[in-house]
Amino acid sequence: MNLFIKRTLKIGLVLNAPPVLLVLSDLVNLDIVPVIFAGLLWMNIPLQYLGMASLFEPTQLQFEEFGVTAAAPTVWCSVVAFWVVISALISYLSLLRVVKSQA
Repeated sequence: MNLFIKRTLKIGLVLNAPPVLLVLSDLVNLDIVPVIFAGLLWMNIPLQYLGMASLFEPTQLQFEEFGVTAAAPTVWCSVVAFWVVISALISYLSLLRVVKSQA
């Protein structure tokens, strides 16, 4: 269980890094295309492609040409929770192999 939590936190930090990198690149005034692309995918995959945007009111989200441009804090929290759940699934699946090899 301890290994599962550690692995989930590590993977969750990696999966939730794009918005932090976007803020840092904005502070330094860098236009790094992979960081911008990763930030767009980070927000648009759960909201547009998987349909989570239908859970929120139109006043909480603002879509433009390249996807979400403005979102309420509840939307941000739900996207972070989505990626944490994905990281938990990844760590669970990766630990299945470890448990089988120890048995």
